[in-house]
Amino acid sequence: MGGESSPLGSGDGPGAERAGENAAPPPLPLAELVGADPPAWVQDLEERPAEGLLRLRLAGGYGALPLTERRSLVERWLVRARELGYERLELVDQAGRTLGRPARVGSGMILLDALSTPP
Repeated sequence: MGGESSPLGSGDGPGAERAGENAAPPPLPLAELVGADPPAWVQDLEERPAEGLLRLRLAGGYGALPLTERRSLVERWLVRARELGYERLELVDQAGRTLGRPARVGSGMILLDALSTPP
């Protein structure tokens, strides 16, 4: 995948206070995105502003939540991501497998079940 990527926490190093007018906005604090939702579900986020993409890496227990609860969380994250200027939201598990992606038709999200591993 092309485009620039900025993981959570980048931009805090030396010289960050000298950002110019054309500099990218500072990375999102995780709490700003998840708000009152339990932040433990979102382990990390990756911003790709040039692609209008925000990717959330979710904790392992997220897949065990009831579908209605997962849908509710994802809807809130999607609304908040759009308020912050992102057109697309993607959800991945700890291994990088897709758990949620934008619908190709309409404006919602497609939620996928995490692949179960054999015992």
